[in-house]
Amino acid sequence: MTVFDRVKNLADKRGMSIADVEEKVGMGKNAIYKWKRQNAATDKLELVADYFDVSIDYLLGRAEKSKESDPAKDLDEILDKAMSFDGKPLTEIDKEAIRAFLQGRFSSK
Repeated sequence: MTVFDRVKNLADKRGMSIADVEEKVGMGKNAIYKWKRQNAATDKLELVADYFDVSIDYLLGRAEKSKESDPAKDLDEILDKAMSFDGKPLTEIDKEAIRAFLQGRFSSK
């Protein structure tokens, strides 16, 4: 898999096109498409890696896993650390309600 392929996969996971990524990171039109034929500059790789929160090594194929995390696992960790709201302790029912709300809210985007 090439650098371009990895970026394309990351963009696809977010429902974005390569053009969307280029615009978001401030790169010129078709800059990432050029990576099909030539090596990417380190500073451009860094922009894209930072945007997707992955390592440059991941984009280059040197790392098996990206830095991307599982949103459900992240939410569980956050809720486990949330001890109180407005001075009142959160119950397991509170945590489940928050989890359900956030999953519903962000799954529609």
